[in-house]
Amino acid sequence: MSNRVLVEAGFSSFFTKWGDIRPDGVLTDFIPVTEQSTEAGVPFANYIYRGWNAAGSTDQQHATWRASASYVTGTHTLKAGYQAAHMVAKSTTMVGSQISYRFSNGVPNQLTQRLGPSMTSNRTRYHAFFVQDQWTRNKLTVQGGVRYEYAHSYFPEGENGIIEAHRYGPAITFPRTEGVRGYHDITPRMGAAYDVFGNGRTAVKVSVSKYLQSPYNGDSYTINNPGVTFVQTTNRGWNDANRNYVAECDFMNPAANGECQAWSNVNWGNPVQTTTVNPEVLEGWGIRNWDWQFSAGVQQEVLPQTSVEVSYARRWWGNFFVTDNRALRARDYDDVTLIAPQHPELPGGGGYPVRFLARNTNSLLGASDPYFTTTSDFGDETHYWQGVDVTVNTRIRSGLVLQGGTSTGRGVNDTCEIEIARFGRPQRLIGVDQVPDCRYTERWLTTFRGLASYTVPRVDVQVSAIIRSQPAASPGGAVASNGSALSADYQMNARQFTEATGRTFRPGVTSQTVDLLLPGQKYGDRVNGLDMRFAKILRFGSKRTNIGVDLYNLFNMNTPTGYRETFEPANNGARWLQPSNVLLPRFVRLNVQFDF
Repeated sequence: MSNRVLVEAGFSSFFTKWGDIRPDGVLTDFIPVTEQSTEAGVPFANYIYRGWNAAGSTDQQHATWRASASYVTGTHTLKAGYQAAHMVAKSTTMVGSQISYRFSNGVPNQLTQRLGPSMTSNRTRYHAFFVQDQWTRNKLTVQGGVRYEYAHSYFPEGENGIIEAHRYGPAITFPRTEGVRGYHDITPRMGAAYDVFGNGRTAVKVSVSKYLQSPYNGDSYTINNPGVTFVQTTNRGWNDANRNYVAECDFMNPAANGECQAWSNVNWGNPVQTTTVNPEVLEGWGIRNWDWQFSAGVQQEVLPQTSVEVSYARRWWGNFFVTDNRALRARDYDDVTLIAPQHPELPGGGGYPVRFLARNTNSLLGASDPYFTTTSDFGDETHYWQGVDVTVNTRIRSGLVLQGGTSTGRGVNDTCEIEIARFGRPQRLIGVDQVPDCRYTERWLTTFRGLASYTVPRVDVQVSAIIRSQPAASPGGAVASNGSALSADYQMNARQFTEATGRTFRPGVTSQTVDLLLPGQKYGDRVNGLDMRFAKILRFGSKRTNIGVDLYNLFNMNTPTGYRETFEPANNGARWLQPSNVLLPRFVRLNVQFDF
């Protein structure tokens, strides 16, 4: 627009589709048979033959668009803009034959009736408006911004339910249904940098910002999609008295008739809303998951072309959703204690008490009344991570570049108030001090990374190396964490449960698994590695070619990156902590890059 005003706009979209791969000419209307017994000549029990393995398909589309205008001067930058996205997710499930048989040694004993094909289709959209500003006055630079965002979701007409007529009846789809009716949020972001002495060698920086979980086709946005409420299958016993392998009965009669017994699910063919959704979590201000991020640091030039930066960071999370089973409360669980077995890898060698909850007979084993709501309905919770980073950068006149630093941090989590509200007490207490697993503070963990790069003069050969040493904490998992720690999942059958606790299972329960460790209590071996690169630069006038050799895991380290975490009572954990994955072995990659 001018030398001070810049206008930008853009649009992007991607499409993906996968699943439902049917080979050309495949017969999809054969009646599949599941044979339960190998005495019938099948290679293994529950072998399926004559059947097409129906698989669902997924079709996703994601479009985003944006526009902004900026006003820039030497010391001032102002920007305002708009961002939006429209997300589509469709899942279609074909069924092939709508009836299947089950045999035992060639004798029919059950059939299954299926509805389909079915579809679930979701739409999620957001609109956001923002304004941000940055001012520089003398030695101080200040920046700030604010963003308003509106998000909602819906389920379009005719794309949720049974989408085609079938042998049991017509297509049944729902009209347009609203999901999230409207989330409204305002999020601020701000920061400042101060040149302490005005010579560009010492800077103090601070920033604080609020972020939201991005809208997507899942979680609260799709929890009340009616398309998933159809009961699409029902089983019924089958006595093929005349051995003609044809089920002779009225399939639409739910009662026993002819050769068929009654439907196992009387709701077959009907929409049944199994999860109740708290309407308050589907609209309003400040409902979405959020996290705040704060950082403060000092950067100092300690030598010419060498700087050191030390920074502190803290991140905390809030607004979580939970599906609570309202059919179960504190009275439906008993406190049970076992003594952890003696094992050298357990804390203190084992032998400590582990108290946990086990179902009693006060309610039906399958009692279920799921209720989707926010965790704040049950109490407060704490989730935050904090850490310190130290980074050194240096560039020597000879062309040698060195970078290195450490990152040290830990997470703190406390959800005990919520567990007590739902279960009457913490679900697990470990050790002589009976520490609850819902309240834990991780140990401080440190990651080190270093980089060195040098271009050999005259021969134009680049040599670089990256070294790293990090704790064996699996990425992902819960928030406010360095990564998932190891577990010791003690899996007990009925006899082992009685031997360990002196109690018996309630009728219908066949196994119980209890983790013998607290979260963040035990990690695997540190993961260390060194990668190197050698590259020759060839110049042809204004063009350049880079021919390189990359060496990964130079010392061929075989440190475990995954472990077996099941602690079997039968062998006292003999296979517990056996490596299940190790670092990739040393390998070489050749590459060529042309610059023109």
